Amino acid sequence: MPLFLAGLLIRAGVLTEEGAEAGLRRQALLGGGLDTSLLELGAVDEPTLLAYLAKASGLPPVPAGALDSPAAEVRSLLPARLAERHGVLPFAQAKGEVHLACTYPIEAPLPDELSFLVSRRIVAHVAPELRIRLAMESSLGRPAPTRFHELDRRLAKAPRTDALAGSHGKLEGPPSQAGGWTPEEACARAAAAPSRDDAMAILLGFARQHFELAVTLAIQGNQIAGWDALGPDPDARRQIGALTIPREESALLSLVVESGSPYLGPMRADDGAKRLLKALGREPPRSILVLPITVAGRTVAVLFAENGRELVVPMEVEQVARVAQVVGPALERQIRRRKSNEAPPPPAQIHLGPVVVSTSFPRPLAPPQAAADAADAVVPLAGRADPVGVAMRDEELEAVRDAVEQALLAVDPADRLRGLGSKAGIAAELLVALLPGGRLGRQTAGEFFAHPVARALESLGPLALPALRPAAASSVPAIRREVAWLLRRCGPGADDPALALLVSDEDPDVAAAARGA
Repeated sequence: MPLFLAGLLIRAGVLTEEGAEAGLRRQALLGGGLDTSLLELGAVDEPTLLAYLAKASGLPPVPAGALDSPAAEVRSLLPARLAERHGVLPFAQAKGEVHLACTYPIEAPLPDELSFLVSRRIVAHVAPELRIRLAMESSLGRPAPTRFHELDRRLAKAPRTDALAGSHGKLEGPPSQAGGWTPEEACARAAAAPSRDDAMAILLGFARQHFELAVTLAIQGNQIAGWDALGPDPDARRQIGALTIPREESALLSLVVESGSPYLGPMRADDGAKRLLKALGREPPRSILVLPITVAGRTVAVLFAENGRELVVPMEVEQVARVAQVVGPALERQIRRRKSNEAPPPPAQIHLGPVVVSTSFPRPLAPPQAAADAADAVVPLAGRADPVGVAMRDEELEAVRDAVEQALLAVDPADRLRGLGSKAGIAAELLVALLPGGRLGRQTAGEFFAHPVARALESLGPLALPALRPAAASSVPAIRREVAWLLRRCGPGADDPALALLVSDEDPDVAAAARGA
């Protein structure tokens, strides 16, 4: 089971509990195997992952290169639809045996059932889901989802053996000198940055790992001013420092500033943002990414990134967006720390380099603000991308976030969530990500269901099940216990497969909560 794989990685120091939680959340949002999510997050390198897949499954790994070109008679041993449904692929045969590549976790009775089908003994091997799905495309003609092609390109382009989430050693110098930062490393450094320039430099350096050009721009009233830049031209920083664009001349940048929403797509030929590219000697790109940096609900800067004529990869967009979401709160914390160490100043403005923000910050409400923060962290910008990588419309996500925030304050959460229709599943995913997980101390079931998140999930009933079931594989026992309680209330009780799995959980409290059904 995925939890066993995560537990092995954590106990070996290869993965942190936070990294495992991020992988499981991503798996809940995007589907597929936990191994795929961990590779996409850069939490573990592929050779290490394969070794632990073998330990978790008790199966030998698929030999290197074995999936590249299986013989035609081997490929035809299993119907393509059956192979795709179960995530398996035959790759060799000899002496009455068929060697089968399997994704993790492996269904226990499957090898015996397939052995009966092919009339030969099955020798099972384990391989990353990524490799099996790509091999199915080339061998069986079953198209692999775009995410697997994007992940394969990234791994081939920048193979990493140092991106273990359990490694927290200090990185010397900028990312380009350190061999690259994982998203978790970049987020941690941005959150702890001592100054606004440091926080923005970390974002810029991380974005440069994924894009040919990355530029930060400051919002100064009705002007958008160049702050910093990293690109192929070493003189980009000096060139961008002299750039100023009136907001009314760039509808695209103004839209991001005013709405606080990201943009991913083409740029109009007459948009004033073309001046930015011209100043840096860049040809019009295939598409651009613009991410807002907000402080107290106000956009104070933006990140502009492009990849020339190459396709912008949604997975890389998501990773850069994650780091950008950390920078705004980091800037706000810096200002709050400065204020707490000084006598309260008269109403004025503080200059963050070229950025000007007000010192009057409204205190965030809780839990709505907490819900919004978690929603931003959990729902990836491109996590619901169409085939060309354009993200789900921001206003759709905002409608879900708003409904979740209102539900957490409402006496009857169902009133706020009932109108979401088909998007209720996204609301459930956000709420599952907000489960307290023991942060409020040890709770009884009755105390737990008094919590706003629990009440909101309970009000969704069966609509919450698709989000709750993957969370049953959480590496945090308290979350598994809470999921068991919710599965009893929202699902078919003892007949729920996830609940049946929790009955035999290694943690006695979790098992007891599940047995209560």
